[in-house]
Amino acid sequence: MDEIHVTSEPDSRSAILRLDGALQTPIDGVLRSTVESLFQSGVRRVRLDLSGISSIDAAGVGELIQIFTAAAAVGGVLEIQPMSAHVRRVLEVTGVRWLLDVESPGICSTCR
Repeated sequence: MDEIHVTSEPDSRSAILRLDGALQTPIDGVLRSTVESLFQSGVRRVRLDLSGISSIDAAGVGELIQIFTAAAAVGGVLEIQPMSAHVRRVLEVTGVRWLLDVESPGICSTCR
């Protein structure tokens, strides 16, 4: 992944991460550690803006699943919105789009 841009909302309980580049092998864990750090600092809602992701592979999909699991473990909410057409297609083909419930902002199937 080339860059992660973090924007905190005024209430400091939510943050937006805009990602640019490719989310694929090798995964360096920067995204996961960034999200985990936000939750540890008191943020309860993180939105991933994947509209700038040009490519995602199985490792990238796995990273998203691990991030959703980590969010659920601390009672946090993770949203994916918006996303590039490529990311949307990969998540649909793999069945992960349904698992992550990306069509319902504010709710993820692992957070219920």
